[in-house]
Amino acid sequence: MIKEHACAIVNQSPFNMYLHRLIVKMVYNITFWLNAFSYNDGVHDVMSLHTIITGLQIDHNRLCHL
Repeated sequence: MIKEHACAIVNQSPFNMYLHRLIVKMVYNITFWLNAFSYNDGVHDVMSLHTIITGLQIDHNRLCHL
């Protein structure tokens, strides 16, 4: 799943070559957002994986705006 998201980001970006640090940050960002939301068939119905592992709530008003 991470590979598909990374391919989508690469296809939308204007760059031809990617530095190692950019690839690492891209994978970190994808993993963060995949773990930020809870899934119906996931571990918990209400809490996300990020909340379960770290014990911190994600501020959706600050991070999820257009």
